[in-house]
Amino acid sequence: MAKSRVAAWRRHTGEAGQEEEEEEEEEGEDDDGEDEVEAEVEEVEAVEAEVEEVEAVEAEVEEVEAVEAEAEQEEEEEPEEAPVQEAEGLQLHLSSRSKTGGQRTYTSPHPYTSPL
Repeated sequence: MAKSRVAAWRRHTGEAGQEEEEEEEEEGEDDDGEDEVEAEVEEVEAVEAEVEEVEAVEAEVEEVEAVEAEAEQEEEEEPEEAPVQEAEGLQLHLSSRSKTGGQRTYTSPHPYTSPL
């Protein structure tokens, strides 16, 4: 750094010889090249970090999709329960409109009370 200031001062005052200017140009080219390489290395490292992050997210997405697919398959495998048509020796009349699934059957907020 000090050499470049001295060389710049000599150039400014006209005291610099041609050899010094050539040396300075060569040094400057080397410094610029090193700076460019360092910048490129930093850029490559940043891109690699982003790629790793994207790959991690993709792996998580694949894992979630696999779990969801497994859950869907389990749901499909479970047989649906057929509606009960008889209870305690009595035939039940089924209804698709009733919450309980049967005609004239009701739910009560109190489990031990009868609506009648």
